[in-house]
Amino acid sequence: IEFSHLTDDGAHLNLVWENTHVAIPITTDTDGKVMVMIEDQLMSGENADLKASDYHNAALFYQSNEMDMDQALEWMNKSVEMNPDAFWYIHRQAVLLKALGQQKEAMAAAVKSLEMAKNNEEGDYGYIQRNEDLIAEIKDM
Repeated sequence: IEFSHLTDDGAHLNLVWENTHVAIPITTDTDGKVMVMIEDQLMSGENADLKASDYHNAALFYQSNEMDMDQALEWMNKSVEMNPDAFWYIHRQAVLLKALGQQKEAMAAAVKSLEMAKNNEEGDYGYIQRNEDLIAEIKDM
C-alpha cells in the first residue's frame, strides 16, 4: 500500500501486489475548506485570537490561487504589523507589492527583508538569496 500523485486536492492510494496495481483516487475540496476557514476567521472580523501566521497564510492562499491580490496584501501587511521581526513575512509582502506593480514599495520591503535576514543570528533560511533575486527582478521591471 502506498500513496502517489500527491496534490493539494488529493492523492492516489495504490494497492500493489505481484503483477497487479490498483490506483484509487482520493480527492477533497481543499480550496473550499480553506475559504470557509478564511471567511469564518478573518473576514468576519470577530476573532480576536488571530495570530500573524493566520493573516500570512490567508495572504499566501489568495496569492497562490490568484485571488484578490489587494486583500492578500492587506492581510500580509497585518501579519508584518503583528510580527515585524519576521523577515520572511516582509519578503512575501515585497513579492505581493511587486505583483501589484508597486515597485518602489516592493524594493523597500525587499531591501529591509534582506538586511534583516543578513543580521539574523539563527540564519537566513535562504532569504538572503530570495531577496537578492527579488531585488534583481524589481530592478528589471
